[in-house]
Amino acid sequence: MNNSKITESISLIGVILSIFAFIFWPWDFTQSGLVLVFKLSKYFAFQDLPLDMARKRAIFLILLGLAIILITQVMAVIGVIRAKSGKWATTEAGLSLVALIFLSVLFFQFSARTSGVALTIMGEMLALGGSIALAYRRWRFFEFPERNKAIEKVHKSWLNRLIQAATSNTPVSILSIETSKFLEPSYIEMMIEELRANDAAYPLKDGIYVLLWKTEPVVAGNVARHLQNFMLENGQIQSWIGIASFPPDGDQINTLLEKANQALREARQSIEKSILAINDIK
Repeated sequence: MNNSKITESISLIGVILSIFAFIFWPWDFTQSGLVLVFKLSKYFAFQDLPLDMARKRAIFLILLGLAIILITQVMAVIGVIRAKSGKWATTEAGLSLVALIFLSVLFFQFSARTSGVALTIMGEMLALGGSIALAYRRWRFFEFPERNKAIEKVHKSWLNRLIQAATSNTPVSILSIETSKFLEPSYIEMMIEELRANDAAYPLKDGIYVLLWKTEPVVAGNVARHLQNFMLENGQIQSWIGIASFPPDGDQINTLLEKANQALREARQSIEKSILAINDIK
């Protein structure tokens, strides 16, 4: 299970706790709500508001708080079913925080110290923690470097893998993938799930670098075609891929990356020439 699934599961557990509290302690919430209506009404009445207006405002605030709690629960459930974006996770975290503040005020300030409210507070705290962790993970992906500027970073990141490959005489292939669209963080994670446990990926602004462990050049070509088909079928994303392998193409990560980038440029130029030739025939 990857880190995103773990954080999503934490949010979901929080939601389940909250729903469990709503189902099994309905009287707690009714009682707490009535207490809150009474105390808020008194507070607003002291602000020179008519009693009816004070009660309406109190009821509105309570319903708003409950609506926010419900929305956060729905968002967390949907977020586990579908991949979340950074905006989605950040919005969920913000709403969870508002819901948590509302419940805490209900619990401490207005003495609504019931099992149902306490359990819901625990649930919202879990949902908030999971949402914040997921939002951080999602937004961190937006620090993608440009392809050429990433070579040195990827070299440092994958250096130990190549040393291990050289020591154990294990073939390694690197894919340099350029895409027609910017790949969202959630989409990149979907692509990573298509790889094996020992493979590695490094996201870029215009694509992604992929290290294929224990992979000969012929097999790397098959993987490249699989990823191309995957992107076409999931998002209509066109891609161009260059391949370089260890040991035939070099024994340094930066050398392999440069050769993979060169192969990528040649592959793209070849495709573009073929398209021009077809258009000339027409």
